[in-house]
Amino acid sequence: MVSDFLADRHRLQKAVKGITVWWMWFAKAVTGGNDSPFLSLRKRNKQKHNFTEPIFLEVPSFLCVSMEIVQNQSPTLPEEMIFEVLTRVTYETLKQCRLTCKRWNHLTYGSTFIHLHCQRTGMVNGYFIQAFEKYRKNSVFICQDSSLLVHESPSLGFLPERVKIEAISNEGLVYCVSSGYNGVKPRYYVCKPTTKEWVKMPNPKTKFLTYKTAMILLQSKPLHYKIVRFSEPQYRQSRRYFIILCEIFDSASGVWKWAKDIKLAMPDFLNDGVAVYAKGAIHWLTNCGKILAFDVRSEKWKLISLPKQLVDDNYESCSKKLVQHEGKLAILYEKGVKLEIWVMENYFREAWKIEEVVVNSYGSVIDLFANDVALVLGYDTVTWYNFHGGNSTKCKVHRYFYPHNVFPFNSDFEPVFLSG
Repeated sequence: MVSDFLADRHRLQKAVKGITVWWMWFAKAVTGGNDSPFLSLRKRNKQKHNFTEPIFLEVPSFLCVSMEIVQNQSPTLPEEMIFEVLTRVTYETLKQCRLTCKRWNHLTYGSTFIHLHCQRTGMVNGYFIQAFEKYRKNSVFICQDSSLLVHESPSLGFLPERVKIEAISNEGLVYCVSSGYNGVKPRYYVCKPTTKEWVKMPNPKTKFLTYKTAMILLQSKPLHYKIVRFSEPQYRQSRRYFIILCEIFDSASGVWKWAKDIKLAMPDFLNDGVAVYAKGAIHWLTNCGKILAFDVRSEKWKLISLPKQLVDDNYESCSKKLVQHEGKLAILYEKGVKLEIWVMENYFREAWKIEEVVVNSYGSVIDLFANDVALVLGYDTVTWYNFHGGNSTKCKVHRYFYPHNVFPFNSDFEPVFLSG
């Protein structure tokens, strides 16, 4: 895995270097440098047509570079050029570009970039909010600026019955279950709301109630995904721990299978909230200062410690939420109006650092939409708070809409052929 990653990164760096060399060559040709390959051609054209004025080529504004960059032969591409190119690539290509360097990774997680990339490539980036509406769970899709949507807003209305969302994958697949309670055995579905594809799933094997669920897209072409389901913890009084039964559905085999049980010491429970995907694993925050990490490919689990400062802090009105920040695992630590963003800088050494400290007076932060925008959920209002610019965007929902779960949703409109 490490060798494949280094090979991909090396190929991307060679491509960037090639673009840089081409750009320097082209810029010197435009500006008439001494070693310009166009110089002799320019001289012949001048003599043939009696030109008395220099020749200029019209270049788009986002490709313009300063003479200083050309003269110094700098290997660094202009920020504006990188921004314009990356906002036009597909999401699959964008994921690879984020591995090139920290500069590109940081750039592509900004809110301005996300909005422009969605607009130019037809992507959808927002949230499915599942809430209690008239004593039943209902879901609605929201985004920061609906006017930027190229296609219609995603929904689950195309499914054969009303459903409750169990999990949403990292690239727009939804795992859901029928929401009726009329004594009929529940029915499970996997769907892609943007293309309105769906397929009925086999029911899980265990008779215990669902405790936590996560869904991960491992590969889009050909389609390969896994669903991880935890059952309600079973208490073992003799040994003072809880056992969580684990089942995994693999789309490659099309069946559910048992995985190794997860054992949590008393009184360690998984907190509310959806799973967070990072570094090939899914994560849940526990109530005892730990993070449960479940590796999707190896199907093994481990516990990760929180930063010591957060565990030792006994401030009563503080809250912790597990989120993703620029592709890394992160903790939102709210203490009054102060919001600390802790990022796991090194996943294998479990090294944490404070990425940023901001002031938040809008309410409880649910998620990070971008590296500069937080999602704040209210009674009937959803707020996108830009903590760098200090401004906010509010979205009104139904007055009887009581939020229960918030699922990040990022998807394109390419068919995935769920039914094979």
